[in-house]
Order: sequence, then C-alpha cells, then structure tokens
Amino acid sequence: MSIVLLPDEIEVRFRFHDAFGFPVCLWKKSNYENRIRIGITTESASRTLKRCVKVYEKDGRLTTVPEFPELGPAHDEPSWTLLCFVFRLDAKLLPLMLHRLSVYLETVDKEVSAIGEAQLVPSQMTSGQGVLELPLMSESLEPVGNIKVDYLIVQPFKHDSQMERPVDWWRPPKTGSLHIGHRGVGVSLHKNCRASEAENTLPSLNLARKSGADYVEFDVSLTKDKELVLFHDSQVQIRQESQVVSQELRNMTASELKQAQVVEPSKAGEKKSEFFPTLTEALENVDESLGFLVEAKFPEPRSFAFDCNEYADILLTTLFQSAKSRRVILTSFDADFCTALRVKQSTYPVLFSTCLGHSAWPDFAVEIRSRSVNLSLAFTEAENFLGMNAFRNSFVENPSLIKSLQSKGKVLFLWSEKEMTKDDVQLLEEKGANGIIYDRIDVIRSETNVT
Repeated sequence: MSIVLLPDEIEVRFRFHDAFGFPVCLWKKSNYENRIRIGITTESASRTLKRCVKVYEKDGRLTTVPEFPELGPAHDEPSWTLLCFVFRLDAKLLPLMLHRLSVYLETVDKEVSAIGEAQLVPSQMTSGQGVLELPLMSESLEPVGNIKVDYLIVQPFKHDSQMERPVDWWRPPKTGSLHIGHRGVGVSLHKNCRASEAENTLPSLNLARKSGADYVEFDVSLTKDKELVLFHDSQVQIRQESQVVSQELRNMTASELKQAQVVEPSKAGEKKSEFFPTLTEALENVDESLGFLVEAKFPEPRSFAFDCNEYADILLTTLFQSAKSRRVILTSFDADFCTALRVKQSTYPVLFSTCLGHSAWPDFAVEIRSRSVNLSLAFTEAENFLGMNAFRNSFVENPSLIKSLQSKGKVLFLWSEKEMTKDDVQLLEEKGANGIIYDRIDVIRSETNVT
C-alpha cells in the first residue's frame, strides 16, 4: 500500500486498544476464560479494496499483515495493545461500505467460535475521527456485550503547488545537531520565565534567527474563523477592564485575539506584546533561511474539537501558498493528525511528538502510541514519519536508544519540560540528537560564541 493517497482515494482506519481497558465488554464473565479475537469484514462495491492490519504488541513490536484475515490475532498476555485495520478505496464508494466487527472466543484447544457482531455504517462516523461504542449481537440477535472502536477517515489533499523534494531537503547544509528555538527565543507566558521576547511572536522568531537558530519550533491553533494563529495554550488569559478572564481560542476569531490584552506575568506595566500572528504572517515576515518546526495544537488529547481533515487541509494549503522554499517540518502530539498529514502529502516531513508516557503529562496517557519509546518508535516506523520529537529523559538515561532509532533511518529531536542550560544542550549534542529544542537560544548561542 503506497503512503500518499491518490486524488480519488480515501483511507479509513479502525483502531482497537486497551488505553481504557480491553475494548470488548462481554456480559457473561465466563467468556473471559477464553482468548478473544477481533476481526473485521467489509462489504463494498469495490473489488480493488486495499487493506492491511498493523498489530502493536505491548513491548513495542510491530507486525503488518498486508491482507488481513477475517479472524484477527488473539488477545492474551503478553499480546497486542493496539490493532489498526487500514482500508484504502475509491472515495465515492465510502457511503456504500458496511463493516462487520466480529468477536470470537478461542479455547485452550484452539477451537474458535463467534460470540457476537456489531455493524458499522459510514453515517455513524460523523467527522474525520472519533470513538464509537457499538452493541454486540449474537446470531439470534441477543445482546452479548459491546465493542469500542476508534476511527479515522483521511480525505485526499489537493493543491496545485504540491511537489516532490529530496529526502533530506529539510536539513540545512551543516553537520551536527540542529539548534531549534522553542517558541522563538523561549517561553514567556509563565512565571519566572526569562525570554527576551514574548513567545510565539514575530520579534521572538526573528531574534532566534539572528541568534543562530537553524529552526524555530512554534505552535499553531485554529480559531473560530478557521485562521491558524501562533499560540501554545488552548486558553488565553485576557484582561478585560479590572478583571482577568480565560477564553478558549477556538471560540474567538483571529481579529478578536489580536485585539485582546493578553496577561503577561513577566511584563506587568510594560508595552504589551503583539500576540497571535497568523501562520501566513510568520511565513511572510521571518527570514526564509530560518526553518519552521510547526506543531499543530489541539485543546486536549482526543478532544476531536476540529475535523482533522479540515484542520490539516488549512495547514497544508497555507504552507503550499506561502512557505516558498523555506524548510518546514510538521508535528503534533495527536497521533492520528500526524498520520493524516503524512497520508495527504509527501512534500513536508512529519515528526511524531511524544512525551513517552512521562508522569508530568498524565492527559497523554490516553494515547497508546505515546506510552513508551518502543511504541512511539513502532508507530513512527509504521507510518513512515521522518522521526520523533520526544521528551529527552529516556534518551539521556539510555543513549543507545538514540542509535537504535537512527539505525532505522529515523531522526530524533529532543526537548525538555524545563529551561536547558548550555551544558544540557551540549550533552544532547554529544549524545547524537539530530535536533535540540530549547529556550533562551539567544543567550545560550551567544555563550557558545556562535554568530
């Protein structure tokens, strides 16, 4: 199965995982004395349906079966933690598809019997991604339990400016680690942060370039009027007369955000910064020699606040219209969004952002593919991403993981939850990280005598 969708193709994915417990719930507890198998059969008018199943095991091993059988792999210990069934078909045929999600029991003697089936039709999938809980019915139409399934529908992206580029075009002509300014020259909207310019603003991006950054990492969020603006959080603290109120970015237009008075803990009484530049403004007003690592933000993990196809198409359209020859890498902590970006195009490489199950980010525990180095790497390989954009601790503690990842042809960008020092940055360079994302890049690069 090719990576990028053809103009008339659509991709449908169904995922079963144990992030919230086993996805199958059977009313008779005695059924759990057997191994459980999940299978999918599809009725479609298409005879050229392409399909495969990706089996992620708990230890991170990945198996891809090009033409999956009706009977899926058994679940036991140790066994799979995620099953991903992938279908490619003519986009016009999606409304005509019927999916049968079947559950089987397998005894210790390898005898297999069907226990229930759920039917899924396209009208139940109301957006590009979501979660469904479906009733399981026996052959006699008796309810026997339910099954939970995540789905992702990726629509093709069409733009006249799509182009093929060399595999390593994203890499500047230099050796060693890339130095990447975090939100420009660093975080500013938290107490005790010491950034020279306000984060995710044009002055901050431009100062990073002048300080010798190869790339800047910044966050984009989608507004109510479908503009992409640079900002990290899903909410913003705004001063209205004598009060401070919290507003959701997705409920405000880009114009309303630009006019808002953002509360800046480190700049009380000073001239207020110009927050919320659009992605287009950043592309047009920052020197083209500076690479952009663009992180697509969502209000919260698995919130499904935006249709992933609409969001991805807006992002890609903006880049194809305004990025010109600038080096751009795309990333997100939303694993399905990374998949959509990669399946829609091949011009801009994609990194999977992952906190690797670290306890500092408990909200991301809902994402199986971000729970460990091995699972994140298996996902990165399965989707043919450029590499990973990962929390540094696991790789500092076990540097051999860096070489293991790079031996598979993947790159590794590393970041920290706190400000790094010059020594921290040098340590990650010595460990062999392909890119290092850090705050106060203007100060640290001056300390290392880099112009």
